[in-house]
Amino acid sequence: MKWRVLLGLLLIVGLSCAVLLLRQEWKIDSCLDKGGRWNYPQAVCEGA
Repeated sequence: MKWRVLLGLLLIVGLSCAVLLLRQEWKIDSCLDKGGRWNYPQAVCEGA
C-alpha cells in the first residue's frame, strides 16, 4: 500500500515536470516561428 502511494506521487510529479518542460519548449518554438528572438535569461520573446 505504501509503495502504491509513493509510486502515484512520483508519477504525478514526473508528469507535471514533463508538462512544464513541453510548455516552455512550445513557447520558444512559437516565438522563433513568428520571427522573434528568445531571450533565455529573461525567458521572454523579443521582436515578434
